[in-house]
Amino acid sequence: MELPPLGRVIDPDALNELFTGRSESTVAKVMFEYAGYDITVRGNGEVQARTTQDN
Repeated sequence: MELPPLGRVIDPDALNELFTGRSESTVAKVMFEYAGYDITVRGNGEVQARTTQDN
């Protein structure tokens, strides 16, 4: 399966910066929709993808 480039939905560098750009991150998680999935990225490195219909 081919997915659209992630960079069309969210800036990957900005996402990285949210979790690694500070000595102590104040961001616990970031959520966004991508290619029919609800994506959750947590500060501990966990990434969860659920189909949009599951929510």
